[in-house]
Amino acid sequence: MKRNSTLAFIKGLFSFNNNTDSIEKTQVTIPEPSPKWEEKDGIIYFEVTSDGTTGPEWTNRIYQKGFRLGSFIKPHGGLLHSDDFKPTTGITTRVAVLKGQLFDDSNRDLEHIAAASAGHNFTIPCAEIACLAREKFTDQELKAMGLEYMFIMHEPIIASNGNSYQLCLDTSIVGKFISGYEVDRGPEVVFSEGCGFAYVLYETTD
Repeated sequence: MKRNSTLAFIKGLFSFNNNTDSIEKTQVTIPEPSPKWEEKDGIIYFEVTSDGTTGPEWTNRIYQKGFRLGSFIKPHGGLLHSDDFKPTTGITTRVAVLKGQLFDDSNRDLEHIAAASAGHNFTIPCAEIACLAREKFTDQELKAMGLEYMFIMHEPIIASNGNSYQLCLDTSIVGKFISGYEVDRGPEVVFSEGCGFAYVLYETTD
């Protein structure tokens, strides 16, 4: 009886080891995280969802995230404190960014950019897209897209100096920046190839 018990114990060990081998050979597939953006034919696509954050609240939120604001965006008459900065809640925006490389050096201006956006049936974004996109992407990610600047093509907002601006994600010089582009400079200004121009492909609500 003792010998039989020992044999049973040994068989049990072999059975356990065989099961362990099968477990070790089983490959567990962990799905890769979805990319933050995608690019097709020179257009970058990504999504952001609004949460009702006001302009003044964005000022604090952006600073807490370690980003910087341009002089005409900060408090006391800044763009984020304008009545024209209107927050929304629960709207998911599919943003489409026309890369500067889509245009020749001679026609990378507001007229040709607007015509290209109309050709794709893109629409004008809200200014808050600048804050949502700045929070979403690091400078390194913007550069990986091939962008030094991402202009948010919202309706211009008048700053305390009386000039009109659009918000812009800026990786140049100091980096981690939201700056303001002065649209009063004129439509004939030619942008660099490292610029991107953000519009809306579509919006959905929760």
